[in-house]
Amino acid sequence: FFFFLSMAQAAPHGTHLAQRSARLMHPRNPYKDQPPDFAALARFDPDFARHVRPGRPGGGASLDWSAPDAAVALTRALLWQHFGRSA
Repeated sequence: FFFFLSMAQAAPHGTHLAQRSARLMHPRNPYKDQPPDFAALARFDPDFARHVRPGRPGGGASLDWSAPDAAVALTRALLWQHFGRSA
């Protein structure tokens, strides 16, 4: 899941990589067509914000995938956003 999420986040929509990543995701994946907005999540979760890097001009923020706990922080932020729960 996180591999496909990161690939879709890294590739601008409309590019071959983003289209390929979307085809590989489960049809009901809420991030299939629109990856999560890391900058918006970071505004509401200080722990997650530590792992977010500013994006290139015209692009969204990205996640510091080199940090081992970045995926955990992302999971917690998404669980809180969608279900009001934390891991």
